[in-house]
Amino acid sequence: MEEKLIGKAVLVSDKLIHIKASHNEDRSGFISFVKSRNLNFENTNVLYELETNEHALKFVFIGDDFLMNLFLDAFGGALLGLKFWVLYNTPKKSNSFGYSGKEAPTADMLKSIIENFCYE
Repeated sequence: MEEKLIGKAVLVSDKLIHIKASHNEDRSGFISFVKSRNLNFENTNVLYELETNEHALKFVFIGDDFLMNLFLDAFGGALLGLKFWVLYNTPKKSNSFGYSGKEAPTADMLKSIIENFCYE
């Protein structure tokens, strides 16, 4: 997965795989493909972090529906096809995928929410 996403897995746990890309090209469709074809990844949350460029895609989250909606409400961004939560590195304007509030969340903030989320 790292090779196809041109990134490095910086966290692999029971609840989350966090991949930090070394570019800003969205390749998140590949994650969806892997999850649909491999039962080992079916219930795994994936946080795909791209390089921080202004007005560019910053995060893609593929995973638990509740978490996607939580991120949408708490941080802005958008849900795409009910499969992805995406967040751009720009303040939210009407009909944009930007972040709510003064600044975008960090990967550490998102990872903490995912890791501490109770699935029971």
